[in-house]
Amino acid sequence: MIKDRNIADDAAIMIYKILGGAALGMGDLFVVGTSGTAAYNWWRSRIPSSKMFQTVKTALAACTAGRNDKIICLPQSTEAIIAAATLDINKAGVEIIGVGTGSYRPTWTLSTAAAATLAISAANVKMSNIYIDSTGVAAVAVGITVTGAGLNMSNVEHYFAKTSYVTVLGMTFDSTATATNVIIDNCYMHGDAAANCTQYMSLLAGGANFKVTGSIIHGSFSVGTGCITSAAAVTNYYIVNNVLVNETSNSLKTVVMYTGSTGILANNRSGLVGTATVPFSADTGHWIGNWAGKVATDSTLM
Repeated sequence: MIKDRNIADDAAIMIYKILGGAALGMGDLFVVGTSGTAAYNWWRSRIPSSKMFQTVKTALAACTAGRNDKIICLPQSTEAIIAAATLDINKAGVEIIGVGTGSYRPTWTLSTAAAATLAISAANVKMSNIYIDSTGVAAVAVGITVTGAGLNMSNVEHYFAKTSYVTVLGMTFDSTATATNVIIDNCYMHGDAAANCTQYMSLLAGGANFKVTGSIIHGSFSVGTGCITSAAAVTNYYIVNNVLVNETSNSLKTVVMYTGSTGILANNRSGLVGTATVPFSADTGHWIGNWAGKVATDSTLM
């Protein structure tokens, strides 16, 4: 933050002006923090109360769809997701930005009910630097439910499975439209090896222009499905530069794209425990420079 040296340390701050305001093409800006944390206590006396909230849900209520509003989640802020409708990112074009590193990142926890899910129903949502933990209750049906097109997710970590607390599906896209123009980049999605899930990312009705890049998806998934699976044809998928590992005994696949899907699988590193040496099912896509390996065995170029 740049501040005039003649302004007192406890002076009120106009965050909209600091971040450039309309010059950046942004709408309004809101701040979310958890009461009692150092970041929350510092900010709450410096910005208008109408811009400060203790949950993302209440901040979203203040946003206007299509205005490109932004929500800043402060270090050590927490969000409790205890039911299917607890948190729904339902304002189109909103961007949620987490601030902090390591354990100071904003943390969203699914707990209490197996129906608890992070819902993303609006189109063109962007979110970054959030830690999501869906191991707070056994058998969460879906950790992240996407029903809005154009999701852009980066630098997000999702811990989805531990012994006796397993998320059945990590992330689902419910229609062709919602799996369109999606970007998942530099994310870390992981579960403990002893916990068995069906699959992590499921495109339930196909999609188009679907990109997963520079990410790690690591867990114990169903033998024949794995990290990314589509149940209908996808047009122009780009699964590039990822580490994809299926720890299930006798695992066969890390990526399964429905027959007729078109796209590129390039420079991925896949890990399997089973006897299979080809971790992909993608009959009409281009395979470029991918490697596959097994436990304690070096990888081979596919």
